[in-house]
Amino acid sequence: MEYSQLIKQDNKLILWSIPIVLLLSHLSLNTYFPNLIINMIGIGFVTITLILICRNLKLPFSVVLVFYILNHFSFALAKGGLYCITFPFVYLLSWRKEYHKGHISLLIIVSFIVLLFFNMLGWIIKSQSLLEEKVIGAITLLSYLLMFIYISKTQLHSYEIGRFIKTTNSAAKNPHLYNINTTLLTLYSLSLIHISEPTRPY
Repeated sequence: MEYSQLIKQDNKLILWSIPIVLLLSHLSLNTYFPNLIINMIGIGFVTITLILICRNLKLPFSVVLVFYILNHFSFALAKGGLYCITFPFVYLLSWRKEYHKGHISLLIIVSFIVLLFFNMLGWIIKSQSLLEEKVIGAITLLSYLLMFIYISKTQLHSYEIGRFIKTTNSAAKNPHLYNINTTLLTLYSLSLIHISEPTRPY
C-alpha cells in the first residue's frame, strides 16, 4: 500500500478517535465526578482506548501525532497531564514492533541514567511531596523519556513533517477544530458557568 494511503487511514482513525478519548477523559476529573474510583476508572478507560488506537495505527509517527494533539488539552494538568501519565502504559502494552527497533547512542543512554539518578535522589532526599505526587512525577518523567526514545528511533518521511506542520497550524489558527464545544458554550452563554473545562482553549 502506498505511503499516502497509510497516512489517510491513520488520519481518519485519529479524527474520529480523539473526540472519544476527550469524552472519556472527563471521567478522570473530580470537578465533574468527585469520586476517586470513578476518576481511576476514567484513567483506565482512556489508557485502554489509547492502547487500542495505537495498535491500529499504521505509521509510527501517527502515535506521536495522537499524543501531540491530546496534550493541547489540560486534563489533570496539575499532575503533569493525563496523557503524559498514560503514555508509559500505552508504550508498554500496545506492542508496536518499532518500539523494539533501532538503536540509541551510548551518550543518550548515559544522559538518561544520570537524569533519572539525580531526579530519584532529589525525590528521596529533598522532596517534601507526598508519595502519590512522587509516583505521578516519576511516571510523567518516564513518559517524556519514552517519547524521546520513541521519536529518536522513528524514521521521518517528508510526508510526516507536512502532517506535523498542518496539525500545528490548525491548532494555532483555528482551535475550534479541536474545541467544537467552545463555540456552543459561547453561543448559548454557558461561559457564565464557572467550571474549569479542559477542552476549552481559554
